[in-house]
Amino acid sequence: MYTLDDLTNKFQNLDAGQRNQLFEELTKNAPMYNLIMPNLPLIQYILNGTDAVPENFHGPIITAYKAWRDSQQ
Repeated sequence: MYTLDDLTNKFQNLDAGQRNQLFEELTKNAPMYNLIMPNLPLIQYILNGTDAVPENFHGPIITAYKAWRDSQQ
């Protein structure tokens, strides 16, 4: 089992292309991932926005996701 720090470190070691691919996959399949891994902050944010994960709890992964999402529009 990975800790939150382990996952954050692994995420930060991804290059931009890998991050884009990860965010696309997570966004497309968020409902399914939520069934498998309920209450994961990034998935909750994707599904429900700031109502599910208050901004003061946004770590580096959610912050990177928001920047990626904004660049897709």
